[in-house]
Amino acid sequence: MFCMAFAAGVFLAVYFLTQKWMLIAAAVLLAAGAVLSLPFARGVSSKLPVKTMCLFTALGLMWSWGYNMLFYAPAEELDGRTRTLSARVTDYSEYWRYGHKADARLKLQGRNVKIRIYYYDDIELVPGDEVTFTAEFSLTDTLGGDETLTVISKGYMLYAFARRDLKVTGHQDSVLYLPRIVSKAMRDKAGELFPGDAGAFMKAMLLGDRSEIENDLITSSAFSNAGVYHLIAVSGLHVSFFTAMIYLLLGRKRWTAAVIIPFTLFFMAVTGFSPSVTRAGIMQIMVVLAPLFKRESDSLTSLAASLGLILIFNPYAIAHAGLQLSFLATLGIIAVTPRLSIKLIKTAKITKKSDRSLWRKIRDRALYFLIVTFSTSVGASALTVPLTALYFGRVSLAAPLANILILWIASFIFAFGLIVCVIGFIWMPLASVLALPVTLAVRYVLWTVKILGGSMFAAVYTRNRFIVFWLVYLYGTGIIFLTMKGKPGQLVIPGAAAVIALCVILLATALKTDHTTLQITALDVGQGECVVMTAGTYTAVADCGSGGYNDAGNTLADYLFSVGRSRIDAMMLTHYDADHINGVDELIERITVGVLILPDPRLCENGMAEELIRKAEDKGIETVYVTDDMRVSLGGADMNIFAPVLTEGEENDMCVTCLFSADGHDVFVPGDLTTWAERALLREKELPDIEVLVAGHHGARDSTSTALLEAVMPEAVIISVGENSYGHPSEETLQRIENAGAQIYRTDIMGNVTITFD
Repeated sequence: MFCMAFAAGVFLAVYFLTQKWMLIAAAVLLAAGAVLSLPFARGVSSKLPVKTMCLFTALGLMWSWGYNMLFYAPAEELDGRTRTLSARVTDYSEYWRYGHKADARLKLQGRNVKIRIYYYDDIELVPGDEVTFTAEFSLTDTLGGDETLTVISKGYMLYAFARRDLKVTGHQDSVLYLPRIVSKAMRDKAGELFPGDAGAFMKAMLLGDRSEIENDLITSSAFSNAGVYHLIAVSGLHVSFFTAMIYLLLGRKRWTAAVIIPFTLFFMAVTGFSPSVTRAGIMQIMVVLAPLFKRESDSLTSLAASLGLILIFNPYAIAHAGLQLSFLATLGIIAVTPRLSIKLIKTAKITKKSDRSLWRKIRDRALYFLIVTFSTSVGASALTVPLTALYFGRVSLAAPLANILILWIASFIFAFGLIVCVIGFIWMPLASVLALPVTLAVRYVLWTVKILGGSMFAAVYTRNRFIVFWLVYLYGTGIIFLTMKGKPGQLVIPGAAAVIALCVILLATALKTDHTTLQITALDVGQGECVVMTAGTYTAVADCGSGGYNDAGNTLADYLFSVGRSRIDAMMLTHYDADHINGVDELIERITVGVLILPDPRLCENGMAEELIRKAEDKGIETVYVTDDMRVSLGGADMNIFAPVLTEGEENDMCVTCLFSADGHDVFVPGDLTTWAERALLREKELPDIEVLVAGHHGARDSTSTALLEAVMPEAVIISVGENSYGHPSEETLQRIENAGAQIYRTDIMGNVTITFD
């Protein structure tokens, strides 16, 4: 309880309070605790531990303030400045899209501050290297601001964007770097022993290295939709596998604790002390220590204590989604799983009588396995579903089935895969043979995940308000079931009603015909563009790409599924820049595309056209090249596509453009046309007055000219833009749009922007 009060104070500090208000709030809580200590308040404090709760919440606020002063404040002094400094590298450098990145510790005001260095020099860094560099420093996040705390929750205070002058000036060998050395050696060995996607899976499962799987956006999306992402994100599940393996090898003896504790700590270090693993490791150590001190282990106490310890070392960790989900999943397993499994076991009439027939024993064991697995899955999901819906806007329906089909073999993959990797350092021929059954098991898992996670109804989306109502009903029913004293059979009717209601919602969503004449949605894909246009049952898309870390293809597929659309009738790409097309690969794996309308590939200079065309042909998608103006009829709507008016110069000037029209309403998508190309377009094409204009080139200064605005007279302008270093949208462009009298809608501020015409 005290740890939870401390965590509550940290939560308030990290999410809601500025530095000044931390101290004020702490003072108020301390005063409240003092008042409750007075004689007249004893009656209250004896019934409820209000005083103690106030004190520990105040401690949480004060420690967050102190941590901020110790580590965040020194880093803040470097924000936005360019300095030449030295740092100690703590992990192996990795490739990123423009060069390399490496984790390091920087000495500031006598304190070690964790930073991430991005650099362009062709230098591979190893733990212990001392590097000197000139870099522009930027805070990873803002305390009390509106930005997310994902990066700072991992302990990073600063980004350092180094120039091309990074030099290794020394090296320090230390046992502290041993876990990172072991981690890299294990990753390399897993890559040798397990081929292709099996190796990527093993690196994620054993070590938490998800980089290869996350690069395969289709596979990572399938894991998320199937509700089994925890398999590739090292968590409490893997810690339990690890300790179970030690017990299996050494037996359950008192001295086994002397092995489990250091090995668990080392496993936590090898996997990078991620918050979820640290939480599970601390709990496991407390469970092992309890018998040694002749104490009973209390799961709730261990869970709260582990959270408190994590927040002492890094209060910002409370903003880490992995820690939040791990904590709530464990709490759900503790609170929900036992009650649910006991009720289901009683309902199934499973017994341990020795006089049972062989068939009855087999049947009872199979049912027991199914009930425990199902109950664990439900327990883990019970408290995490609301958070998942809030963070990701979706809830997996496939999770219970996926866990039943996969978890039984996951422990084998982890334990035997780890043993095989260790053997690989001793004798590779034997390890290669032993790796074969593990590879087959991994293939089964990947196949199952892709089948379940790739289906249209693997997940439901909270964008659909009826799904939100259904979740509220489901949770209400579940709470009544777990708290009522009646028989489990009483759940049959409300449970059946929930299933029927879900089926009706999904069916109605799938069969829904939007009688609205025209609707346009600019999806929030970061610094990129993806515009969805619907008329009746027809769906058209202009562009699908992002220049940031957003996954435009899966974002579009999720959006279409959430509104009951499983097909794109016509998809047009304005040009071959990555921020307009790099999501198409993932999209065509998940959703049917009728026709793909492309610019002349001879105008492409970056080599992306050939690869895109090949993948479209492999999928059997009809491909049409725009060399002349064309019109695509979509029921009562028309997609008027204009060929580039310029065929020389910058690629942005040679964009294909689109005018989507229905029942007197018009939407114009100009791609990345510059002012020069816009004027050429206006000279050769006759554009009508339109309702909506998608701003050219994400609101760049040299697009969306006054000439274009005066010619088409839009009522609204949508700017598809995300975090960028180009200054998009520019102040000049925003001013021109305002002067034209158009309403401005921005995806970086508003998220998805939808405009509907009646």
